[in-house]
Amino acid sequence: MISVAVWACWSSGWMLRVLLELQAAHEDRAALSLANERLRISRDLHDVFGRTLAAIAVKSELASELVRRGRDERAADEMAGIRRLADEAGSEVRRIVRGDFRTSWDDEVSGARSLLSSAGIRCTVTGDPVPEQCAEPLAWVVREGVTNVLRHSTAT
Repeated sequence: MISVAVWACWSSGWMLRVLLELQAAHEDRAALSLANERLRISRDLHDVFGRTLAAIAVKSELASELVRRGRDERAADEMAGIRRLADEAGSEVRRIVRGDFRTSWDDEVSGARSLLSSAGIRCTVTGDPVPEQCAEPLAWVVREGVTNVLRHSTAT
């Protein structure tokens, strides 16, 4: 009888330790999942807004120069472009937070051409079509590369 009571106490203690470890593992898994989601959001926001802010800086500098030169009509067009960029940025933030933001090769190349052209940088894209499985990662590379060119160089 005593051995059954000791065994019941020991097994109850063992079961309690197992359940506590299981609960701790679930909490760790939830914390890791939350950290991964925060990392994804911060990475996507950094990539999207780095380029967006660089584009706004270039376009506003161009608009300012156009105003100085008396080309008010073209300056107004550039300012409208800045407003469109800001509106698009708001939409992109909502898509990033929801987790359904995807970039495409064609969109990034088109955006890169437009942005570089606004900065007075000639851009030529040549080559074979990008394989589908590589398109999204390479689109991110293009986005980051264009952002770095605009921020850190005096390219023409």
